[in-house]
Amino acid sequence: MTGRRFIAFAAAIVVAGLAARILAGAAKADFHVDEGITLAITNGTWKPPVVEPLFDRWMAKGELEELAFNANLRAAGRVDAKGMALTTARDVHPPLFYWLFALARIVVGPGRHVAAALLLNGLCFVAT
Repeated sequence: MTGRRFIAFAAAIVVAGLAARILAGAAKADFHVDEGITLAITNGTWKPPVVEPLFDRWMAKGELEELAFNANLRAAGRVDAKGMALTTARDVHPPLFYWLFALARIVVGPGRHVAAALLLNGLCFVAT
């Protein structure tokens, strides 16, 4: 296989893999609790240990999503950097992911967290 053919073949594999990841992510109907915690951390509403009166009552899905995942980020128009730094300092997960995800949420819009996740996932996939 020549150099150009190899590059074209490798690029086709990366594009096909990226398309498969995006399609699978877009078709996803349910989410793991860790994904919700990531959304809350990047929104500025999750500061473990969580003793928030906000979460002491039953809420409709839309209200919970807005309050826990989108409202703070949308209202401020930026990431609560101090809150994220304090939260991630107490968390066992690598903080770089939260910062990159927060940036992706700002780029695509705070309420479009699935699109932000797909963007970050796709960029990480292509980079590796």
